[in-house]
Formats: sequence, C-alpha cells, structure tokens
Amino acid sequence: MRIAHSAAIGISSIRRHKLRSVLTALGIIMGIGSILAMVSLGSSFESYIVGSYSNTLMPNEFVVSIGQKSGSGTSGSYYSVEVPVFTTKDIHHIQNESGITSVLPFGAFPGNNPNSVKFGNVSIFGSGATATEPSLNKFFRIANGSTFTSSSQCVVGSSVASAIDSISNKTSPAYAIGKVISVNLSGSKIVDFTISGVLAASPLGINGDVFVDQSYYNQTGSINGTNYVAYTDLAVLTGTADQVSSGISETLAYLNSSSQAKEILKDYANLNLGFVTFSQTEIIQFIDQEVQSFAGFIIALGSVALLVGMVGIANIMLVSVSERVREVGMLRAVGARKLDIMEMFLVEVLILGLIGSLIGVLVGIALGFVFLKLGLFGGASVPLVIDWAWVPLAILLGMAISVIAGLYPAYKASRISPTEAIRSE
Repeated sequence: MRIAHSAAIGISSIRRHKLRSVLTALGIIMGIGSILAMVSLGSSFESYIVGSYSNTLMPNEFVVSIGQKSGSGTSGSYYSVEVPVFTTKDIHHIQNESGITSVLPFGAFPGNNPNSVKFGNVSIFGSGATATEPSLNKFFRIANGSTFTSSSQCVVGSSVASAIDSISNKTSPAYAIGKVISVNLSGSKIVDFTISGVLAASPLGINGDVFVDQSYYNQTGSINGTNYVAYTDLAVLTGTADQVSSGISETLAYLNSSSQAKEILKDYANLNLGFVTFSQTEIIQFIDQEVQSFAGFIIALGSVALLVGMVGIANIMLVSVSERVREVGMLRAVGARKLDIMEMFLVEVLILGLIGSLIGVLVGIALGFVFLKLGLFGGASVPLVIDWAWVPLAILLGMAISVIAGLYPAYKASRISPTEAIRSE
C-alpha cells in the first residue's frame, strides 16, 4: 500500500471521527503547548534581564566591591557591603595594569537614611548620595541629559527621577533634568544640587542613587594610624570585552597581595569580608545557567504531559481498532498485507500528531503572550521572545510521541484476519 493511499485513508478516518480525533490530538496539544510556552517565558525573561544589564554595564567593564562570594566562576552567589578601603594608590595601580583603560571610584556617604534626598519638602525614600567623577557616563548609560560638569550638579538614578515625576504629577522621563534636590551628605551637611542627567534603569541597585562630585567625599581608611581617603567600590574599563577576565584576575591578584585596600580591610576582619567582582559577561552567564535550569524543569513537566497524552493516544487508537475490525478485515480479504495495515494506522496517528503539534505550537505562543500580559514578572514590561529553534523540535517530538503511542494499536490491527472480521459481525 502506498504512503499516499494510507494518508488518504487516515485523513478520511479523521474526518469521519472528529471528536475521537480531537481527543487523540489533545494530549499532544497540551504537552507541546506547555513546553513551548514555558520555554518562551524563559527566553523572554533572559532577554529582558540581559538587556537590563547591557543597558547598565559595558561589555568591557567590571566592578570591584567588598563582600562575600560563595561558589566559583559564574555559579554561587555574593553580596557586597559599603566599606571604604580602595585608596588613590590602589586606583592608580589598577589603572596601570595591562588592558585596563580607566578606573572610576565610588564612595558611599555614611549615614544615608530614607530622608537623605528631598525634592522641595518631600523626601525621596530609598535614595542616598554617592561620590564619583564626571566620567560616570563612560561606565553607565545616561538615558536623559548628561553627566555633571560642576560640583553643583548631580546625576540621579531612574527611581529618583520617577519620584520627582510623581511628586510633580508629570510623566516625562526628562522632566527631572534641571530640577534642584537637597541632599544630606553626612550629618547636618545639606547641599542643593541641580540634576544634569538621569541614568538608565538598572538591576544593580543604583536606581535610587544621587551621584555627586567626589570633592564632597572625605571617608578614610586607616593603615598603622595613617588615614587615607578610601572609596567603597571601583568600576573598571578594559580595552576590549575579551580582556575583562584577565583584568579581573590581575586586579584581584594585586588587591589580595600588596594593596592598601588589603591593609585597611584588616580593620573589618571580624566580618570575614573579601574582594568580589562582577561583570556583564559573568552576570549573563549566571542568568543563562538559571534559565537553563528553569527550562529543564519545565521540559520535565511538559514531558509528563506528553507521556499522559501518549497513553491517551494509545487508548483511543485501540478503541479505533476495535471499531474498524470490519474495515481491516475487508482490506485483508482483498490482499492488504499486515505491514500495509500497520502503515495505515501509523500514518493516521502521524497525521494526528502533526496536527496536534502545530496547534500546540500556536497554543504555546498564545499562552506565553497571555502570561506576559498578565504581568508574570512583577508587572515589568517584558516582550515575548520566541526561541524558533524549539518550534521544529517540538513538532518532531509531538509526531514521534504519536507514532510511539500508535505502534501497539497498529500492530494489533495488523493481526486482524478476514475470518475474525466476519465473526465480529
């Protein structure tokens, strides 16, 4: 029996038994749909987070902080604390390392509190001041305006600008430019600054920061009784993204051996702190690992749905075989071989698998879109990203599952003889 003839018979059977065909394909639709929906959500989340870090950190940039890190490489986790340890000598030494082009110090002012920043008479909660240099724009993307050019100007994080918009009943991202805010730098020292720029939204925890000129900064670290101006964090630029890894290695080697930061850090020995770094590449790799783990879990759940669907297909096809004993017997009587009968049933279930997989793909895309519209990621506006490489794989998987489920019913059908068909009448 030719494949085309088997396909014609299969399509005819599907048309005659629409409800049975729908039930047969339903398991495949649910399994493929759930897998593709979750994979799309994972890809969308990964793209959104990677895009957020790409807008914040340069590919050829890494940050050095004080904290603790568990695990190694891109696995594990870390936290950082604001401890002033990096001196001018350390900054100059790191800047002279091979492949390093620029180093930007950050100094968090002590005693920042929820009332540190005010717009008019209204406090902007969750904000604090950080001292740095005007070259801030080389390290972090400024979405509106420009970096500060004098000590009377500042650059603010996105949440500070949003708070000013909210206080003023405005919605323009650039509205904060030119506005004056009062910043409590330390104790009773309150300074007015004119906003010159607004940073792009960042997942790094700098959205509530107000960046001011380092001339206001006077935090120190002590070595053998001598005080040195010391900063809490460093941002480092390399010549190319490929030099980030070697730059991190050289920087950490210096800091852990002969740096003044190492000596100052001894005053915090009871906190068990060390030097920690992160870069765009490390963050993206970590996110990718987490998304892959999530995708693996979802695929396992989808596989269970496909397994249930496979059992359902087998049961419904067995019912189909029992209903078509007479048809099979007549085909055998006119010369159809056992192999022809198996082929006929397998082609039919293959067609159902193809239809179910195609519908499942559409259902998966639709579910992914609906979940994102419902604000699955905390209300963030996350665009749907479809990993198209999964689409043909999902279709092939659905068809393969269908064929496997149809093997036994097809074999059983091929064992029906003309005499058995007559007896069944």
